[in-house]
Amino acid sequence: MRATRWTVPWLLMVTAGCIDRRAAVDGDPQTDDARADARPGADFAPAADGSPHDAAPGPDAQPDAASPCVPAVDPTEGCNGADDDCDGLIDEGLPWTLLDEPGVVWTGEGAALSAHLSAHGDGLLAGFRLGFVEPPNGMRRLLDETGAPVGEAAPFSATYVSQGPTLSRGPEGSTLMAWCGARGGESRAIAARIERDGTETGEAVRAPTDRSCGAAEPAQIRIGARRWFAWTDNSTGPVPDHEVLLERSDLDGRAQDWWQLHDTGDLTAAPRLAARGDRGVVVYGVREGQRWLVEARPLDGDAPGDPLRLEPPEGVFFGGLTVAATQDGWLVLALDRAGVGALRARLRTEADGRLSVIEPPTRVELNGPTVFRPDALNLLPLPGGRFLLSGMANVPQVGSLGFFAGLDPDGGVESVTLTDNLTWWPSAARAGREVRVLFGRPVAEQRVDLLIQRVGCVPEAP
Repeated sequence: MRATRWTVPWLLMVTAGCIDRRAAVDGDPQTDDARADARPGADFAPAADGSPHDAAPGPDAQPDAASPCVPAVDPTEGCNGADDDCDGLIDEGLPWTLLDEPGVVWTGEGAALSAHLSAHGDGLLAGFRLGFVEPPNGMRRLLDETGAPVGEAAPFSATYVSQGPTLSRGPEGSTLMAWCGARGGESRAIAARIERDGTETGEAVRAPTDRSCGAAEPAQIRIGARRWFAWTDNSTGPVPDHEVLLERSDLDGRAQDWWQLHDTGDLTAAPRLAARGDRGVVVYGVREGQRWLVEARPLDGDAPGDPLRLEPPEGVFFGGLTVAATQDGWLVLALDRAGVGALRARLRTEADGRLSVIEPPTRVELNGPTVFRPDALNLLPLPGGRFLLSGMANVPQVGSLGFFAGLDPDGGVESVTLTDNLTWWPSAARAGREVRVLFGRPVAEQRVDLLIQRVGCVPEAP
């Protein structure tokens, strides 16, 4: 394995707080088999015992009781899975890199595209579509907590998948899936629920809108007992004239209501969703004349709220978006299509349900000794409110390399790593406390294998 690591120092702002290791109440609600903080939806409140609290608690989560955190003899943070300096964060500020050797999730005929990874049951679930093959081309595969395949890959019930699939956590260890697929000669937004044992249930055509789906990957998220589903429709005009559509349904995918969020001007970034507790947010990029803007709407109750507009600095143009929940709001990251690096904004949902700005759009440099332009952003919440940002980097005179960036709870850069071992749009997820990344690797013309590999800091020598 060859990798180049560049660490970029950054002012680290943290919020202290930890939680305990006892069985906790999760978002189902039910106890999580003594894996108190190993699954999303564990806890709301910070305490202080050396294990950081979850960054995305479920709607029925309960706070843990506090217990003391004792600093190590040497409080310098090391790669040991412990909070050495008792600041509520584990292994912060250390560069991320690929660990071990990659495992094979899929190999064979066709190119594994649009691959996504999600925590599922006690392990993981990989969802992907195959290019250059006859339908059905949508596939899923169960993985254990080490990333090893469990059983054989299984096709979706849909005959053809044109965009996606995307994944999010469902109830009782299940996973919610969404994709654009063929139905009656048209491309429709479709959803399904993959149960803990890998069976598919609840497949349905989305929304009573008859709107097309296929311009970009759809997005969906669970908020309590509801699933929110966002997609774009470009069937009404040229490619730039996409409409942004949002639907609310139950967890089995049965349609309940829908809204048209955007239908004027050009769309510059497809919608993305995030949830925290019983609240959520949807973000998407729009262009009005020479202005490239981000619109964000709260999902607080039965309908989306009024849009909040974010305007970048002069000469900056928003590209692809990603969003994640923080301990006090929302972190929005976007690409700067006019330059290098990324753009960060931080939002908060107020008591009345409106969104407000904590930090306006600010340029974030993701540069080591070599300046690069990031792409295909993937933002994974980590224990203690930190984040792992991964994606592809376009490096001058080199080409495309994979990258990892550790971010603090405010979205500040802790470290940046470039690696030529990571190819083809990575997707990261946690199983327990370990993070794994799913990525494709071209092996021949019209063939891309799907691999999985553990990622983290380099462990300290015993």
